[in-house]
Amino acid sequence: MLMTTNLGSQAIYEAGGDPSKAQGAVQAALHGHFRPEFLNRLDEVVIFRSLSRDDMKAVARIQLKRVEAMLREQRLDLEVPEAALDWLAEEGFDPHYGARPLKRLIQHAVVNPLSRLILQAQLQPGGRARLSVQDGQLQVEGEAVQ
Repeated sequence: MLMTTNLGSQAIYEAGGDPSKAQGAVQAALHGHFRPEFLNRLDEVVIFRSLSRDDMKAVARIQLKRVEAMLREQRLDLEVPEAALDWLAEEGFDPHYGARPLKRLIQHAVVNPLSRLILQAQLQPGGRARLSVQDGQLQVEGEAVQ
Protein backbone atom coordinates (compact mmCIF):
# COMPACT_ATOMS: atom_id res chain seq x y z
CA MET A 1 0.00 0.00 0.00
CA LEU A 2 1.19 3.48 -0.82
CA MET A 3 0.40 6.45 1.37
CA THR A 4 1.39 10.07 0.91
CA THR A 5 1.38 12.93 3.34
CA ASN A 6 2.44 16.54 3.35
CA LEU A 7 3.82 16.30 6.87
CA GLY A 8 7.20 17.96 6.87
CA SER A 9 6.54 19.87 3.65
CA GLN A 10 7.22 23.14 5.48
CA ALA A 11 10.66 21.85 6.48
CA ILE A 12 11.42 20.83 2.89
CA TYR A 13 10.22 24.22 1.63
CA GLU A 14 12.44 26.01 4.16
CA ALA A 15 15.37 23.82 3.07
CA GLY A 16 15.00 25.20 -0.46
CA GLY A 17 13.18 22.12 -1.69
CA ASP A 18 16.08 19.80 -0.86
CA PRO A 19 14.68 16.78 1.01
CA SER A 20 18.13 15.64 2.18
CA LYS A 21 18.54 18.87 4.17
CA ALA A 22 15.15 18.40 5.82
CA GLN A 23 15.37 14.67 6.62
CA GLY A 24 15.55 15.14 10.40
CA ALA A 25 12.74 17.67 10.53
CA VAL A 26 10.50 15.46 8.36
CA GLN A 27 11.16 12.45 10.58
CA ALA A 28 10.35 14.56 13.64
CA ALA A 29 7.08 15.67 12.03
CA LEU A 30 6.13 12.06 11.31
CA HIS A 31 6.96 10.96 14.86
CA GLY A 32 5.07 13.92 16.27
CA HIS A 33 1.94 13.09 14.29
CA PHE A 34 1.77 9.29 14.06
CA ARG A 35 1.89 6.74 16.84
CA PRO A 36 4.98 4.50 17.00
CA GLU A 37 2.80 1.43 16.34
CA PHE A 38 1.78 2.87 13.00
CA LEU A 39 5.26 4.07 12.01
CA ASN A 40 6.66 0.63 12.82
CA ARG A 41 4.38 -0.85 10.14
CA LEU A 42 5.84 1.33 7.40
CA ASP A 43 8.35 -0.40 5.15
CA GLU A 44 9.94 2.80 3.96
CA VAL A 45 9.56 6.57 4.11
CA VAL A 46 10.42 8.33 0.87
CA ILE A 47 10.85 12.09 1.02
CA PHE A 48 10.21 13.93 -2.21
CA ARG A 49 11.49 17.30 -3.30
CA SER A 50 9.01 20.13 -3.66
CA LEU A 51 7.27 20.39 -7.01
CA SER A 52 8.45 23.14 -9.34
CA ARG A 53 6.20 25.15 -11.63
CA ASP A 54 7.43 23.03 -14.55
CA ASP A 55 6.40 19.93 -12.60
CA MET A 56 3.00 21.51 -12.01
CA LYS A 57 2.64 22.20 -15.72
CA ALA A 58 3.35 18.53 -16.45
CA VAL A 59 0.77 17.50 -13.83
CA ALA A 60 -1.75 19.88 -15.40
CA ARG A 61 -1.14 18.22 -18.79
CA ILE A 62 -1.77 14.79 -17.26
CA GLN A 63 -4.94 15.93 -15.52
CA LEU A 64 -6.23 17.61 -18.67
CA LYS A 65 -5.58 14.41 -20.67
CA ARG A 66 -8.09 12.74 -18.35
CA VAL A 67 -10.60 15.52 -19.02
CA GLU A 68 -9.98 15.16 -22.77
CA ALA A 69 -10.65 11.41 -22.52
CA MET A 70 -13.98 12.05 -20.78
CA LEU A 71 -14.91 14.57 -23.46
CA ARG A 72 -13.96 12.17 -26.28
CA GLU A 73 -16.57 9.77 -24.88
CA GLN A 74 -19.09 12.57 -25.60
CA ARG A 75 -17.51 13.12 -29.06
CA LEU A 76 -16.09 16.47 -27.94
CA ASP A 77 -12.61 17.95 -28.34
CA LEU A 78 -10.69 20.18 -25.98
CA GLU A 79 -8.13 22.73 -27.14
CA VAL A 80 -5.58 23.68 -24.48
CA PRO A 81 -3.12 26.41 -25.47
CA GLU A 82 0.18 26.81 -23.66
CA ALA A 83 -1.08 29.96 -21.91
CA ALA A 84 -3.85 27.94 -20.25
CA LEU A 85 -1.33 25.37 -19.00
CA ASP A 86 0.87 28.17 -17.67
CA TRP A 87 -2.13 29.72 -15.87
CA LEU A 88 -3.14 26.40 -14.29
CA ALA A 89 0.44 25.67 -13.20
CA GLU A 90 0.78 29.12 -11.64
CA GLU A 91 -2.63 29.31 -9.97
CA GLY A 92 -2.51 25.70 -8.80
CA PHE A 93 1.01 25.98 -7.37
CA ASP A 94 1.37 25.56 -3.63
CA PRO A 95 4.75 24.34 -2.38
CA HIS A 96 3.19 23.05 0.85
CA TYR A 97 0.39 20.93 -0.60
CA GLY A 98 1.86 19.57 -3.81
CA ALA A 99 -0.45 18.88 -6.74
CA ARG A 100 -3.69 18.52 -4.77
CA PRO A 101 -4.69 22.20 -5.16
CA LEU A 102 -4.06 21.93 -8.91
CA LYS A 103 -6.46 19.01 -9.18
CA ARG A 104 -9.14 20.98 -7.33
CA LEU A 105 -8.47 24.02 -9.52
CA ILE A 106 -8.93 21.97 -12.70
CA GLN A 107 -12.21 20.64 -11.34
CA HIS A 108 -13.41 24.14 -10.45
CA ALA A 109 -12.04 26.14 -13.39
CA VAL A 110 -12.26 23.58 -16.23
CA VAL A 111 -14.50 20.58 -15.53
CA ASN A 112 -17.37 22.47 -13.86
CA PRO A 113 -17.65 25.10 -16.64
CA LEU A 114 -17.42 22.34 -19.29
CA SER A 115 -20.23 20.48 -17.55
CA ARG A 116 -22.39 23.63 -17.56
CA LEU A 117 -21.75 24.14 -21.28
CA ILE A 118 -22.79 20.55 -21.99
CA LEU A 119 -25.88 20.70 -19.75
CA GLN A 120 -26.97 23.99 -21.35
CA ALA A 121 -26.49 22.43 -24.81
CA GLN A 122 -23.89 25.08 -25.70
CA LEU A 123 -21.43 22.25 -26.32
CA GLN A 124 -22.77 19.29 -28.28
CA PRO A 125 -21.29 16.13 -29.81
CA GLY A 126 -18.89 17.01 -32.59
CA GLY A 127 -18.13 20.35 -30.93
CA ARG A 128 -14.94 21.72 -29.43
CA ALA A 129 -14.19 23.37 -26.12
CA ARG A 130 -11.31 25.80 -25.84
CA LEU A 131 -9.46 27.12 -22.83
CA SER A 132 -8.03 30.62 -22.95
CA VAL A 133 -6.67 33.19 -20.55
CA GLN A 134 -8.26 36.62 -20.65
CA ASP A 135 -7.64 39.40 -18.15
CA GLY A 136 -5.74 37.01 -15.91
CA GLN A 137 -8.60 34.49 -15.72
CA LEU A 138 -9.09 31.10 -17.34
CA GLN A 139 -12.01 31.03 -19.75
CA VAL A 140 -13.81 27.93 -21.04
CA GLU A 141 -15.65 28.40 -24.31
CA GLY A 142 -17.61 26.01 -26.46
CA GLU A 143 -17.62 26.03 -30.25
CA ALA A 144 -20.68 24.73 -32.06
CA VAL A 145 -20.58 21.91 -34.59
CA GLN A 146 -19.73 23.19 -38.05
